Amino acid sequence: MKSTTLITPGTKLCAMKEAMSNPDIAAVVLELRSFIGARIDKSYQHGTNTIRIRFRSSYGEEGLRDLIIETGKRVHLTSYPPQSPKLPPSFPMFLRKHTKGARIVDVRQPHFDRILEIELERGGEHMVLLAELFDPGNLMLLDQDQRIMLPMRTMHFRDRVIKRGEVYHYPESGINPLAMDENELFELFKRSKRDLVRTIAVGLKIGSLYAEEVFLRCELDKNMQASTISHEEAAIIYRTINEIFDPIRKGELKPHIVRRDDEMVDVLPFELVGYADEAFRKEYFDSFNIALDEYYTRKALLEGSGRVETVTDRRLSRIERIMRQQEEAVSRFREEEDLCIKKGEMIYANYGLIDEILSAIRGAIEKGYSWQDISEIIESARSRGIESAMVIKGLDGSRKTVLIELDGVELELDIRLTLEQNAKLYYDRSKVLRSKRNGAMRALEETRLRLKRGGEEEVEDVVDTKVPQRRVRQKKHWYDRFRWFKTSNGFLVLGGRDAKGNEELVRKYLEKGDLFFHTTYPAAPVVILKLGGDKPSDTDIEEASQFAVSFSSLWKDGFAAGDCYWVRHDQVSKTPEHGEYLPTGAFVIRGERNFRKNTPLLCSIGIEISDETQLIAGPPSAVKKWCRYVVEIRPGKIGHNEIARMIHARFLEIADLEDKRIVREVAHPSKIAHVLPPGGSELVG
Repeated sequence: MKSTTLITPGTKLCAMKEAMSNPDIAAVVLELRSFIGARIDKSYQHGTNTIRIRFRSSYGEEGLRDLIIETGKRVHLTSYPPQSPKLPPSFPMFLRKHTKGARIVDVRQPHFDRILEIELERGGEHMVLLAELFDPGNLMLLDQDQRIMLPMRTMHFRDRVIKRGEVYHYPESGINPLAMDENELFELFKRSKRDLVRTIAVGLKIGSLYAEEVFLRCELDKNMQASTISHEEAAIIYRTINEIFDPIRKGELKPHIVRRDDEMVDVLPFELVGYADEAFRKEYFDSFNIALDEYYTRKALLEGSGRVETVTDRRLSRIERIMRQQEEAVSRFREEEDLCIKKGEMIYANYGLIDEILSAIRGAIEKGYSWQDISEIIESARSRGIESAMVIKGLDGSRKTVLIELDGVELELDIRLTLEQNAKLYYDRSKVLRSKRNGAMRALEETRLRLKRGGEEEVEDVVDTKVPQRRVRQKKHWYDRFRWFKTSNGFLVLGGRDAKGNEELVRKYLEKGDLFFHTTYPAAPVVILKLGGDKPSDTDIEEASQFAVSFSSLWKDGFAAGDCYWVRHDQVSKTPEHGEYLPTGAFVIRGERNFRKNTPLLCSIGIEISDETQLIAGPPSAVKKWCRYVVEIRPGKIGHNEIARMIHARFLEIADLEDKRIVREVAHPSKIAHVLPPGGSELVG
């Protein structure tokens, strides 16, 4: 009879997994064996139970990997290495002394137990780094005779001792479900005093989740006494167990995290029938290590968020004080801007009156009158009734200005300028003040956002100590000195930063099959679409064209769109016509050109987080394809430094907590400014 007990929403199996199971460790070992031959770099200890082993699988920064071992719970590679302690404890220092430079020769799981062994070789001697992942857990280094060189902690059990100098003894093991035969399973049932499901869970050490899975797949009652089972029934269970663990045996994993109502429930190396209910949603990953890393990192994030206290009242008061100062600055700039506009308007409103005063003063100067004489002329003008509308407040001979008062408003006029030019000075001043006011308003909005979030930026250092941070992986590329991006289809596009860069691109890197892009507008970069013999799609050409116009002086001059053309590599030449001369960065294009008219000027700045971490600037469609975080800009009036700070702030706003380190390091405002198009910009959206 088939068991009627199902794994459904609301059962205890929906509780979030705390520790890895034996099958989980078997799947991790399967993946870690691909790093046999790698060499140990350094070891770090984070807290009482967690060790991080850094090893190098290949040369360069990209070859570094971090293995997290939390005794009693988990082991997996991580992309979120915790910050290294300034004063490492004695145990990781011991590991560094004995294992640094050692080669990994094997990774195994003895007896299908919750134990991981990493066999190392250094100088002809073999060692084993052994992690116990059952409760309470331990980590130790064994010599080639299985003797404990040093454990993380000394422990005494009824049947064994974990102590320096002692020979290591494995705990009592059960039957390995990956290696057992049918008779072994039948004998296990016959010796058991439990029901079937408990016999399998304990005797095979696969736990309740996988034991329940067996009876969800076969037509047997899990509650029957194991000792009463027949050969035929045992054979059914044997085939079902083999079916369940075939993905590990064949290396055909399907790693995923199981969610219910967006809450993580489990992380598994392959699919189980027990989670087939529609209430469960599955998120798949390229490897089980990545899935475990995401699962336990998010778990730590959820736990840590409850421990991170909000900023102190003192810090909030500081933000509030800054906000009040910014509000006052916005108000002051607005008042001064309005006053300048009013003064410009008053000059035109009193055209005849002001023009008469300026003409009188200029006429007196031309006739050689002294400033004292000019004052007398002004007094004469007043005697004709002018003083009723205007008061002369003073004259400044060194600055050639006259200060007058009209209807209670003081106007300083330059006697060397026309009335219209004096009015324009006030209007220009109002535009400067408007720009300052807009900048102050943007800063004010950012401060209000900080206050609304509880001063998140003020506690970033606190968050970093609680939240695992994704590791920054940066590589050096030969094309980093140029502008560059990758199209949506993965083709590399290069752009020169100046005439010298344009020259170098064409002479050294324009190869057979490549396409050359340029704008019809002066002061534009050379852009090369590197095809490597492949055929470009219309999207590739469109993105390269947009790159060409967006990084030209069209952007600096505030255009919304521009024209671009492209030609084959063999149509570009440095050989001028007879009698002509080509300066650095200039080229001759022969043959028909292919035009892309009215290409919009848009640029996205993105942060790519994958095997490497990098800042990319290019067409929005391409940047969105490769980058996790993207900010889009268009031509505007905000300068390089200010827009770079705004983009950096936007990245911090949209980035996950574990990526804050990457934003601060990879997307620092100075680095953002380096990849921006020439001229002013503004944010889109």
